[in-house]
Amino acid sequence: MNNYPSHFKKLHVFIGFISLIYTSAELYLTDYIWDFKNLQFFLPLIITILSYRFKLFYNPIDFDENFYYHKKGKVKIPISSIQSIKLTNISNEKNEPYWKITYLTNKLETVKISPPMLDNSFAKFIELVKEKNPAVNTDTFEFNLEYGFLPKIFWKSNQKE
Repeated sequence: MNNYPSHFKKLHVFIGFISLIYTSAELYLTDYIWDFKNLQFFLPLIITILSYRFKLFYNPIDFDENFYYHKKGKVKIPISSIQSIKLTNISNEKNEPYWKITYLTNKLETVKISPPMLDNSFAKFIELVKEKNPAVNTDTFEFNLEYGFLPKIFWKSNQKE
């Protein structure tokens, strides 16, 4: 768990702390502690601990200095062959947009990805692609932290209408 981004650890600590305060207040105000109705207040704290432990919400983009690994390493795309990274109009069930990566082999090929919303791996990926291939055509994707731990993303298409 040492490879977690620091803001991700802080976010889980914040959520766990708020859950603990809420649970403590509910248990303090109750007459009988071991009632199921009172034990259910531990659920947010347990879910927070389990999500941190098993990385339930942490799914970074897999890449290194030379390659992007799509679908858990099944497709290995050279960073220098990427021609464009464009925002699509398609979203997944969480309303997160898909991005289309176009790369050159013997012909132009594309893959679609949905970048993680809780870490900056996709923003780092775009910066690395721009560094390796300055002519790449990309849309805007920005990842910022509010208050040092709350992720905030911004994306927009750079197409001129």
